[in-house]
Amino acid sequence: MKQNVTFSALILAFLVLMVVYSLKYQFQARLFPLVVGIPAIGLIAIVLVRSIVAARSKKEKDAAAALMEESTGFPAGWKVTTGVIAWIAGFVALIFVAGFNIAVLLFVFCYLKYHKASWLRSAIVAASIEAGMYGIFTIGMKMPFYPGLLFS
Repeated sequence: MKQNVTFSALILAFLVLMVVYSLKYQFQARLFPLVVGIPAIGLIAIVLVRSIVAARSKKEKDAAAALMEESTGFPAGWKVTTGVIAWIAGFVALIFVAGFNIAVLLFVFCYLKYHKASWLRSAIVAASIEAGMYGIFTIGMKMPFYPGLLFS
């Protein structure tokens, strides 16, 4: 954990220097470093704080992980890992069968419902993501997605 804190602090220092030095440039030349640097500073500051907090509670987590491994015979986190692998495998299979557009719509909807989002929120988010992808890639860039076995 100490390495995470040190690495995050170094990246934060680099980003702050990048933003400070970019202020000396003309507007157009400093625009990119400011647009990238300022949000990155905020994000890496969050990572740094979380790394510091995690380093303090690491001993408690290590004890809980050892207890989990001892009682089940599997390393701690194996349920999460197998769950993620199952979601990815299901998504790939859905793309193969139903096509990319329908797979994204169904995957996002089912994932949100599984994590206890409301029906309305799940439907709106899934439809919004699909509409954005369809608009950008299929209409805007004229680059259709794989139609799947059912629709080819």
